[in-house]
Amino acid sequence: MLLSACSVAPSGNQRLAAADEKAEVSGWQGETFQVVQCLIRSYVPAKLKKAHILTIYIEGDGLAWLTRIKPSPDPTPIAQLVLEMAISQLSGSAVYLGRPCQYTVSLDSGCRSVFWLDSRFSQEIIASMDRAVTVVKNRFQADLINLVGYSGGGAVASLLAARREDVNFLITVAGNLDHQSWSRIHRITPLGNSLNPADFSDRVRANRQFHFVGEDDHNIPPYLIREKISRMPDRNNISVIEVHSYTHRCCWSAGWPYLWSKLPRND
Repeated sequence: MLLSACSVAPSGNQRLAAADEKAEVSGWQGETFQVVQCLIRSYVPAKLKKAHILTIYIEGDGLAWLTRIKPSPDPTPIAQLVLEMAISQLSGSAVYLGRPCQYTVSLDSGCRSVFWLDSRFSQEIIASMDRAVTVVKNRFQADLINLVGYSGGGAVASLLAARREDVNFLITVAGNLDHQSWSRIHRITPLGNSLNPADFSDRVRANRQFHFVGEDDHNIPPYLIREKISRMPDRNNISVIEVHSYTHRCCWSAGWPYLWSKLPRND
């Protein structure tokens, strides 16, 4: 099934067009900007409004691999799950950030496959995402930010929260919070050139942390999240929310308005 799905995967340009269309029909627009050595694709509401707290959604790993042994030439995500989550947020201001080389691989001469493979959470990549967060925060003249990261974007959000002092909520959705343990349970090569969020968890200065995980997620199983959180010295401000019948992909975008409504109001 994996081979069949990959053989008919839309091209990078088609994936970009699909995201652009999704944004446009919702009154959002796409923008690409340079940070450090990378181009970052963002989607923001067409009418920007000043926000005291800005919620920033960070894309997952996208199409990093075509098969278990064949890397993808373009990491742009096939589905718009994270973008849909951002657009569907019920209250407050939100923006979406792609990861380096997603949507931009044909434009960015500096893109190398290691950026979405072994080095996807490297110091260089996290520095680029940190700068991208600052760029969009400044555009909204925000004082604080909420970071929402899906899957591998959860690792990025966690690493950003460990280096920033302006994080209100850290929210992960099916987040990869310990990629070394994740590699072991899936019996795949470790991400040797990547920072591991588990090594920096005691440095996170977010006011609150919320970690959503699907009950039926076999990619990031609930026990992996709970095990990681149980090792943290101070868990008073951390909540793990296990969502009945959800998997790694289903049904986060459809259910996000309801899940968001259950978080404390912070806008």
